[in-house]
Amino acid sequence: MDPLEKAVIIANDVTQYHRIFDAKLQINGRLDYEGQGTVLYKDVNDNEFPVFFAEISVDSAYNTTAEGAIEIDDGFMLSPAFQFAGNVRLLASRQELEFDGAARLAHACPDLSTEWLVFNSTIDPDEVLIPVNAAPISQDGKDLISGIVLSGEAPYTGYPAFLTRRQDDEDRPLITATGELRFDRKGQRYLISDPDKWRQENLPGSLIELKREDCALRALGVTNMPYDLGMIQHEMVGETWVDEDGKLRWKGSLALDFLFEEDLLANMAAAMPTWPQAQPLDIFNSNYEYALREWIGLEETDKIISELSMSGTFRRLPKSLEHTMLFTDIEWVWDPYDEMFVSEGPIGVVSLGEQQVFQKVQGKIEWIRSRSGDMMRIYLHGDDMNWYFFDYKLGMMNVTTRDQAFIDLVAEIKPDKRRLKGEERGERFAYQIMMSRRKRDDLVDKYREFE
Repeated sequence: MDPLEKAVIIANDVTQYHRIFDAKLQINGRLDYEGQGTVLYKDVNDNEFPVFFAEISVDSAYNTTAEGAIEIDDGFMLSPAFQFAGNVRLLASRQELEFDGAARLAHACPDLSTEWLVFNSTIDPDEVLIPVNAAPISQDGKDLISGIVLSGEAPYTGYPAFLTRRQDDEDRPLITATGELRFDRKGQRYLISDPDKWRQENLPGSLIELKREDCALRALGVTNMPYDLGMIQHEMVGETWVDEDGKLRWKGSLALDFLFEEDLLANMAAAMPTWPQAQPLDIFNSNYEYALREWIGLEETDKIISELSMSGTFRRLPKSLEHTMLFTDIEWVWDPYDEMFVSEGPIGVVSLGEQQVFQKVQGKIEWIRSRSGDMMRIYLHGDDMNWYFFDYKLGMMNVTTRDQAFIDLVAEIKPDKRRLKGEERGERFAYQIMMSRRKRDDLVDKYREFE
């Protein structure tokens, strides 16, 4: 039988999902043919893009199948937000086409390169969802990252990224997100998140967004600061972004766990509510609830928040919430000159060990990156007579205060009870009173907020 020219195929005879036109076909039998033809892909705005299928055939289940290729120069758009290049597969029994290649975002952000993200998935033109796994790669096999990124080596810097290449192999994003890449037309933003998270941001999980209009980038979720604080364990949940002045910021909750006597924490917890400028902490205007959802899950968090809503405190602090120090409503800004994150404004003190605090106090938290070892400083300020200063580096926590009862308690603790050896060679932690107030006074003089 002679080949058919300019034929039209409606596939299949039941679903009729696909119309293949301008087809050139060789009929081999009643249920067997092969050839080539074109399908129109129509995006969410009814823009039409022809897809040429060079190989059309019938599979063993008598389904019409077709395979084609789209080149970069074709200018093919999955939607006005995504360009595509690669292979395309049609299966008559499936309404969506399968795309196996790479997509590129259609934005004009000057500080963000537009890379080709490799993926393989069926695509619904009315809601383009591109899978993003934990290790996305570009068309030439390079790692792609998203979010606010800190460099892994000196000089320490930070920069925004959205499916762009690392500036250095050691660079690490503070928050990572997996799931689906989509374009939210209402908010005019690109999003990487799981399907539920982008609709309800206070659910567990991570989200990274890029606004198309002003290129503002924001990430939300469990935060992994690339700091080495030795045997001090830290968990963080928050939001990071670049502000209008180009500064990197993070806001959220921070849980710290390290060796520290419970009586010392109880002493601090009892003192803070008496400080002149201390104010009750409104946890419902912080991200505390969201942080709990990440740390302990939805069900337990709902029970805890219900109890707090009724009484304002716990009958007893749940074991799952016991940390050496638990802070919320911290806002950090990256200082590129001193290569550190430093807090701005009051600090929400949720709890200290087993003790509830729920107070907002003046203070500073500094996390400093250093070639000789990362450092952490915590300063909690009541007034010139009431304050606590923690200074950590290389396994030693020095504590300075004018609280004589606190100093006396530390003196009563045997030195071996204030030291801890880790499982790894050379890993250690210890704390001690540092009688000199020079470092605390230097911090107060530096920021001039505590006079």
